Amino acid sequence: TNAPAPTNAPAPTNAPAPTTAPTPTDAPTPTPTTAPSPQPVTPTTAPTRPCTMDDYAGTYTACDADNTRSLIYYLKENVTCSGGQSTPSPKFHLPCGITCGAGSYLPLGETSCQVCSPGSYSIGGGEDVSTWFEWPKQFDFMTWCVQGTTFSRDPACGWQLEGLYIKSGNISSASNSSLALSVRINSDAGQVKFTYRVNAERNYDGLRFSVDGKERMNKTSYTASYVNFVTPLAPGSHTLRWTYEKDWSISLGEDAAFISNIQITGISYAADECELCPQGTYGPVSNATSCLPCSSNTFTNTTGQTKCIACDDDEYSFPEADQCLPRAPCTENDYELLYTACDHGQRVLYAHYLNPIICDPNNPESVTLDANITEACGPCPDGMYRDEQWECQYCPAGQASNSSHCASCPAGTAAYKVLHIAQWDDWLPNTATGCIGDCGGDGWRLNSTNIDSGYGHGETVDSYFDMNVSLSEPGSVKFTFMLICESDCRFSLTSDSGIAPPPFRPHTPAANITFNAPLPVGDHTLRWSFTKNTFSPARGDRVIVWNITVTGVDVGGAIECTTCADGSISSAGSSGCSLCPAGQSSNGNHTKCEMCSEGTHNPKKGGECIPCGEGTYSVADRTSCNVTCTYSLSSSVSYDLRALKKDTMYGPILDNARQQYYLHVCTLNQQNNTCYDDDHIAIPSYACQVTTRSYQGFQLGENIGNVLAFHELSTEAKEKYNTSLGILMQLSGGTPGCAASHRGVAVDRETNITFICDPIAGAGAPVPYHNKAVESEPCHYNFVWKSLYACPVCGVEDIGFYYSSCQKGKRTKYYYWKDTPQLCHDGIALPSPSVSNCSESTLSCPPGSYLQGDNECAPCEPGTFSVGGGTQIYTWSPLPDPFTTSCPSPPCTGWSGGVDVADGISSGDGECVLTADYRFFVDGNISFQYMLYGQETGVFTFVMDKTTLLSAVTHTPRHFEWVNVSLPIPAGSHLFSWTFENGLRSKNEFEGVVVKSMRIRGTDYHDETCTPCPAGYSSNGSNSSVCVPCSVNTYSGGAGDSCLPCLAGEYSGPMATQCIVKPNCTINDFRPIYSVCDALTVTRNVTYAAHLPQICVDVHHFSRLHDVVDCYECPPFSARGSDGICRGCAKKGYYLDTNTGECMIASNGTSSTRVLYYVAGTSNGSVSSEFTTGCNGPCGTDGWRLVDEGTLDSGEHYDNGVDSWLSFQIHVVSTYGSMSFDYLVTEDGILQMSIDGDVSILSSGDVRSSTGNGVQSVTSLSRGVHEVVFNYHQLAGSTGRALMSSLYFNGINFTVPVSSDFVESSFNHYCEAGTYTNKEGEEECTLCSPGYSSDVFGATSCSPCAEKTYTAEYGASECEVCREGTYTVGKASTYCRTDCNFTDGSGTSAVTYNLNALAGKLVQLEKQDTTYYLDVCNMSSTPECHPENVWATHACAVEGVNGTHRNWGTTIEFVGAKSGNASSNSTFDINFVNGDAEDCPYDSSRKITVQFTCNLTAGVSQPQFLSSEECRTIFTWESSLGCPGCTDSSYVRAVGECTNGLRSVRRVRVAPCNGPDLIQDEPETCYVNAVAFPAGAIAGIVIAFVAVVAIGAFFYMRTRRLQADYSRLKGDRNDNDGL
Repeated sequence: TNAPAPTNAPAPTNAPAPTTAPTPTDAPTPTPTTAPSPQPVTPTTAPTRPCTMDDYAGTYTACDADNTRSLIYYLKENVTCSGGQSTPSPKFHLPCGITCGAGSYLPLGETSCQVCSPGSYSIGGGEDVSTWFEWPKQFDFMTWCVQGTTFSRDPACGWQLEGLYIKSGNISSASNSSLALSVRINSDAGQVKFTYRVNAERNYDGLRFSVDGKERMNKTSYTASYVNFVTPLAPGSHTLRWTYEKDWSISLGEDAAFISNIQITGISYAADECELCPQGTYGPVSNATSCLPCSSNTFTNTTGQTKCIACDDDEYSFPEADQCLPRAPCTENDYELLYTACDHGQRVLYAHYLNPIICDPNNPESVTLDANITEACGPCPDGMYRDEQWECQYCPAGQASNSSHCASCPAGTAAYKVLHIAQWDDWLPNTATGCIGDCGGDGWRLNSTNIDSGYGHGETVDSYFDMNVSLSEPGSVKFTFMLICESDCRFSLTSDSGIAPPPFRPHTPAANITFNAPLPVGDHTLRWSFTKNTFSPARGDRVIVWNITVTGVDVGGAIECTTCADGSISSAGSSGCSLCPAGQSSNGNHTKCEMCSEGTHNPKKGGECIPCGEGTYSVADRTSCNVTCTYSLSSSVSYDLRALKKDTMYGPILDNARQQYYLHVCTLNQQNNTCYDDDHIAIPSYACQVTTRSYQGFQLGENIGNVLAFHELSTEAKEKYNTSLGILMQLSGGTPGCAASHRGVAVDRETNITFICDPIAGAGAPVPYHNKAVESEPCHYNFVWKSLYACPVCGVEDIGFYYSSCQKGKRTKYYYWKDTPQLCHDGIALPSPSVSNCSESTLSCPPGSYLQGDNECAPCEPGTFSVGGGTQIYTWSPLPDPFTTSCPSPPCTGWSGGVDVADGISSGDGECVLTADYRFFVDGNISFQYMLYGQETGVFTFVMDKTTLLSAVTHTPRHFEWVNVSLPIPAGSHLFSWTFENGLRSKNEFEGVVVKSMRIRGTDYHDETCTPCPAGYSSNGSNSSVCVPCSVNTYSGGAGDSCLPCLAGEYSGPMATQCIVKPNCTINDFRPIYSVCDALTVTRNVTYAAHLPQICVDVHHFSRLHDVVDCYECPPFSARGSDGICRGCAKKGYYLDTNTGECMIASNGTSSTRVLYYVAGTSNGSVSSEFTTGCNGPCGTDGWRLVDEGTLDSGEHYDNGVDSWLSFQIHVVSTYGSMSFDYLVTEDGILQMSIDGDVSILSSGDVRSSTGNGVQSVTSLSRGVHEVVFNYHQLAGSTGRALMSSLYFNGINFTVPVSSDFVESSFNHYCEAGTYTNKEGEEECTLCSPGYSSDVFGATSCSPCAEKTYTAEYGASECEVCREGTYTVGKASTYCRTDCNFTDGSGTSAVTYNLNALAGKLVQLEKQDTTYYLDVCNMSSTPECHPENVWATHACAVEGVNGTHRNWGTTIEFVGAKSGNASSNSTFDINFVNGDAEDCPYDSSRKITVQFTCNLTAGVSQPQFLSSEECRTIFTWESSLGCPGCTDSSYVRAVGECTNGLRSVRRVRVAPCNGPDLIQDEPETCYVNAVAFPAGAIAGIVIAFVAVVAIGAFFYMRTRRLQADYSRLKGDRNDNDGL
């Protein structure tokens, strides 16, 4: 629409569900935000004025299917009037899509464009924002940030208003600051254009722009100035998002993005009106797309001006001014002093006014410009000398000067070129200046000993000074400045290399500040910017720069001879020092490189020689020390860390001090060049600390250890980690530093890496020790690294064994690691299983015992169990013997273990079979549990020896309960199979079965050994027949006699194999608890309570937080009462007028529709009484929980496979009932919604919207009671969850009383096409009955269908035209009839087809698992297709093994070969259309085509199946019915002999047509004694007849010839007339 409807406008459609604010992808919980709430107006008794037309505004509805819309008027907000002008009537059927381009507009209710008059402009159906003193009202911007993983709406980290632009928020590393906007585009010419600039760390930080979650602008890290970005927007709703993001480290440049202008076109097809030119601008012409700014010394102080007004002589103005300012007397700050070029040792000092002139030179109090002064030339800058032409030149290479003369540098030193400026008499060729905004001059100005940013600037200004430099080696820029400001000013340095301090702000009092920053090799533009954004016009605000020095330049001069650094050398007259190669270093006077001595090394060019660590030695070239990365603690315990060696460094590693580190193992070399030294050389080190310095976007680092040694674990580490397995790696020889902390003496940086054996960590990764700052004390760094490779190398003492149950007289000896998980790596391998004969003893040992010797049963030890002659399966990955999986009918996938639940096995795609072959020595049993998932299309069977013991059709249970199975098994050999047919296993769907807890007993007389309990289980006594899973906050590594409790600061879920260190809590680990809203202040108190179970450490004391926050905005169609509670209108048939706060009765053509909004508080974290919840499996919580206001999640279930469900019953009382909600799924998992058992997959995997927020789902519901179940199926090994918010019900009641957790209200709903109300106070619109329709908005009645049209359904917006060959009887018909006679063609060529032979007959056809029924001549309600006899149709089918009933066509259509487009091989087609649309392609429904062909010998026959694809089935029917109907000319007359005065009369069919072969007519009279003519007489008659014909032919031909002659003569006469 051209304008959004205000809250008190009549809603043209059902009220939309409340939307949520966009939430970033990283946000773990969507933040529900209800729609803006209108505040009720307090009634007043003061008299009101009569209403006028100006009190009303208009808005368009959405475009209808016929591409028209309506204009509806409403009373403007905050207008109070009565009587007078009534609300204008709506205008209907206005055409959509009238596009008015820029410079024009479309007046409300009109159909043609008009151009904008002078003084106004239009961008053509869009909005434009170019000032940012407040958030613009025409757009609903949202801004937030994600700091690490914490979502925040803190204004400091969201985007900031800065007057002339907006700026991304202040964020730390690994964070982002987002700005989002939702718009609806209606025109095909939609686009977004914005103007931006960025200054950030190259390639790592920067600005991204996306539309609906799809990136349109790649991450941009730097722009020299503001640039434009334009991208199209297709019609529809879009979410635009600007995100400034930072990686894990380094902040460079201004570390921000800036946007000065956002323009969006296509919001409407045309602007409703033109915008007036704002103050400070003017529009001289019509049809303008923008306004022009007033120039200096002119202004406009009102909107809509066509020209600017000149200031008086004693006044001035800046460009785009809305007023003139008085000119003050001129001071020395209003002019500048400049020098002429030096000429023979002399120069002239002169003065001139700064432009623009903002002072009054004619004022008596103005200063007088000084007269020109001739004086001696000043000295050249350092590093230069004056030549014979009196020009300053740089010293030659290898020489330096102090401005007087140049001298050569000695050996061991070098003359490095610099660009040094301390005298500012003239602008250098490589500089430029300018100013934007309310400028007091053209930019910066020269002041001999300094430069400044100019004088007399206004309220908003950006004055800049640029310098272009070229560096041939790494250098730096250094400058000294003073910032003088009475108001809010800022001074900054930016560069394309990324260097930039944070913007400097004024000091009190003003003081000189020196800043130094590195510069990389290359060409650079340095920009010094003075910015001012304030309402204070202090004229003296400025910055003064005294000097600037740039080192490493191509063009410059040396100001001193610099001693070479250690590891570098030079000869006399050198312009630079040369680095010594790796393995060498410089001598004492830096004139020669020498090889490092034995036992020392130097890994890089230019370095010093450093000692190797204990136990290592230097290699021949002295570039490194030899490290094998193995260490033997004793003869039986060895460590090998070589598997941790890799080309790239581990990291970045962040500690709580936000410092960043990288580590290496076993090698000093790195390929990813993660850390650089100041010479841009990769640091050869085992450990590196990243600094805040950078070079060309690369992070510069410090070496914190490059000499390696191994030691035994410290006592403190053994106690802390409760293990003696691991080693300590000590790194020394890092970069010296930290002198201030060590009595002024720099110490080498040292690093300790404590390696802890952790078998499930894999390679693992280093983290800060104690999860605190890595640098525990200055220059000492500590890490801990849990890794499999920190475990000892495997030996024989690590292996145990046990025996399997007997199978066919054989038993298998299995070897296992004594520790589960395995507490060693590599070394010796686990021996392969070995097979031997079973014990011959038939002694039966009960569960919990085993055969000891040949005749004694012994109890199992704690930590083990026995079934008593059988097996218990705890893990299915890999498949245990003797189980196999197969596919009888490929394609399919087999069964797989540990997918849905850790201790279960799941079926796959297609028909998949799980088989096992067991011999039972005694009568035994088999038991297991199973759960089915799906929608009645799959079949699960359990078979023993071809006998089916269990069969079940898939149907997901209401509350996901496991089914227990226990069956007796007789002694003997048996083949078991578990089969699932029609399985489906994909990311989005699961149709199948999960089997777990399988126990088989009787496959032996006894167990020969007890089996160790698997990891995550224990048996705490002897005689155990089963292992018990570990409970929450306990764990077992296997073979445990008990589950060990987690240490303080750790946690675990059920069946855990280890405990996990609790991370520090974030605010997202707590639920807010709100007090009742204070209606006076519209605020409320909030405290926080931890989500249970609490799996984090509250180091930030969130539980103690207390804050005052705004109340939630009342949902639409409700208002806040004096008690602070939001309420709607409770009276049935009424709705809340949000403009007056009063209940209003629904008028004719409208209804009052009930709505419910879920706004539950979080006082106890439990779901509301309207809901029921639960969980099956090793759950962490008992189902769903309330995590924020109106927001539910599926609970915390660690990494276990569970089903967490939420259910409720609702009663739909409206024709158009609906339910909407936002949902979000993190990580892998399946969120299902079931309505009355019909399951749909909402999402699978990590599902979020383009903005990172929840995805909205809207579901329409029919009248009646429905049960809704949400289930989150968490896969084993995943830790995700599902969240649901913004729950909204339209036209729905709960089957239980509604609590205060819901806001109840009603809204005024205009009846849509196909519905009506004919009296006031209706709660819903009535559907038009079959045979009637309504195509208007807000109808009060429905119209009957005209003849030859019909509607078969309720709620039709238009009547359908009967198809060819059908008709209606009168008006208001509900279907079209057929008499089964069809005519093809017209006139004499028309033919008729007669299908009456099919009247009353139901044709049945079989095709695979589908049975079709066709009733050609009648609408059938046969019970075969309609068991409940609830609908009638011409064609239907019963599909699948479950007997699904489908309607394949309620309408019949004849298509002839002559008059239509019948199939190529048929004489005519019969189409059955308007069948079911379910599962069909978009905008289509089921259709059957029967292609008739003529075959007289076939009789009526039967149709034959031809093809079926995407809801279109085709039959062929070769039949006599496919032949044209016979006519009289199709027969010849034949008479019989005359007998007794009568003879028989018959008609014999001689044409190929559909009709009887012989028709017997009534006998006719005849004469027996008829006269017989002789042959001669007959011959005479024939001759006479031929003569008559010949004479007739003669006269006919003669007449034709005479007629032709007459025509020719007439033509000749006409030709002569023409001559």
